Amino acid sequence: MAWSHAMRIMTFAFAVYVMFVSLFYFSQKLTPNIIAPKKFYPQLKLFPFLIKQSKISQQASGLNRIPTTHQIFVENATSSNFIKSKISDQTNDDKVAEESRLKAALEKATERYDIIAWDAPFGSKWIKNNLITSKCGNCQFSFDRSKINDPSTKAVIFHFNEARISRMPKRRRTDQYYIWFSWESPVAVGKFRGFTLKEFDDVFNLTMTYRRDSDVYFPYQTIEKISQRIHSQSSENLQHDLDELIKSKRKVALWIVGNCGSTPGARARMKYSEQLVKAGLDLDRRGGCFPNAPKVLPKHKRNTPSWDNFLRPYKFYMAFENAFSCNDYITEKFFQNSLTHGLVPVVLGAKKSDYEAVSPNHSFIYADDFENAEKLVEYLRYLDGNDTANREYLAWRTHDPEEMPYHGRAVGLCQLCRILHGINVDNKYDENFEEKYSEIPLYGHPKKPRIVHSLRNWFYGNEEKKCISNY
Repeated sequence: MAWSHAMRIMTFAFAVYVMFVSLFYFSQKLTPNIIAPKKFYPQLKLFPFLIKQSKISQQASGLNRIPTTHQIFVENATSSNFIKSKISDQTNDDKVAEESRLKAALEKATERYDIIAWDAPFGSKWIKNNLITSKCGNCQFSFDRSKINDPSTKAVIFHFNEARISRMPKRRRTDQYYIWFSWESPVAVGKFRGFTLKEFDDVFNLTMTYRRDSDVYFPYQTIEKISQRIHSQSSENLQHDLDELIKSKRKVALWIVGNCGSTPGARARMKYSEQLVKAGLDLDRRGGCFPNAPKVLPKHKRNTPSWDNFLRPYKFYMAFENAFSCNDYITEKFFQNSLTHGLVPVVLGAKKSDYEAVSPNHSFIYADDFENAEKLVEYLRYLDGNDTANREYLAWRTHDPEEMPYHGRAVGLCQLCRILHGINVDNKYDENFEEKYSEIPLYGHPKKPRIVHSLRNWFYGNEEKKCISNY
C-alpha cells in the first residue's frame, strides 16, 4: 500500500512538471528568438532542454555575457535562400505571388506587440506611433517605461546618447529584443560625443539606423513616401503641377544651418559655402550660423503650409551634411528640405552611390562632381537661366510611387513590427542578403538568436577613413 501511494504521488508530481514545462514552452512559440544574461532569469535552469544552445553560443562569441537560452518553436520557417530572387529580375507573376504571401502573413499578425523606447532621444519624444496594422502587423509604440514587464512588450529601443549598461532594465526578459538606435553619424557618435561602444558587445539583438545595412533600416525619409505625398496633394494633371512649381521659383539657392563647426565636416561645409558665395552664387544663408539673417521657422513648425511657402520659391537647396563619406548618412536636408518641397538638392556628404541608391534618377546635383566651387556655380547659373534643363531635375515628381527606389520596403518601426511577427521579407533589400540572412527565414522566426556581437565594429569598422578614424 505504501509503495502504491508513493507511486501515485510521484506520477502526479511528474504530470504537474510536464504540464508546467509544456505551458512555458508553447507560450514562447510565437515570440522572437531572444537572448539575455542567464543571471536575469534563473527560472530557466529548471528546463535544461531550453538552454541547450548556450555553451555553443558562448564558444562562438568568446564571451559569457549573453549566452543563448531561448529555443523557439519555429512556424512556417522557409529558407531565405530558397525564396530569394533579385527584386529587379522578378516577373510580374513572382511579384504578385510575393505580395499575396506577404498580405496573408500580415493578416495573421494580429497578436499585439508593444515596442517601447527606453529613453527619449536627446529628451525629445519625436518618434511617432504611426504603425499601420495592414502593412506592419499589430504593434503599438510608446515611450512608456512602465510597460517593460508587460507580456506584450517584445522590443526595447535604446537611443545611443542615453544608452548605458547601468541604466538598462535590471532584469532582462528572454522574449524581448534590445535595439540600438542612432540617427547620428559615426563622427557625431564617436568623435564629438566620445562613445566607443566597446561595452555593448553581445548586448543588443538588432541595430536600427539610417544605414541600409542596419537590421532595421530607419532612414530620415524615403522617396516612395515623398512621392506618395506629392500624388495625394496634386491635381489630376501632374505635368501641369510641375509647370506651376517651376513658375513659382523666383529665388536661386537656400541653405539653413545651425552646426557651424562642431565636426570637421561642419567646418568644411561652412568654408565651401563661402567659396560658393565668392564665386557669385546668390545663396540665401539662414539659421543659427548666420544670426544677422532673417529668422526661419523653428523645427517643430516646419511641417506646415507656411514652411512649404517659404521653401518653394527657391530652385536649389544646399543639402550639406556635417559628416563626409559616412555610409548612407543622408538626412532631412536632402529628403525634407529639398525633395519634399520641390527644390533640387545640391549634395555634399555621403558617397554618390549612396544618394543614387535612395533617390530617383537625375534628381540631385553632386557637388564633388565639379572640379571646384566656381565650376559648380557656373552650372547652377546655367540651370537658373534654363527652365527646360532645370525641369529635368524635377521630372521624377510626375512618376508613380511604385517606380521609386526601394518601393515596398518597410522601414523603421514598421519593419521592426514585422520582425516581431516573424516577417523578415525586408531583408531582401540588403545588398549582402544571402551572406547576412541565410539563417533567417523570410517568414518565421530564426532558430538561432540574433546578436550584435560587436556594435563597435559594425558602426565604426566599415567606414572610410575620411568619415572617421581611431574608432
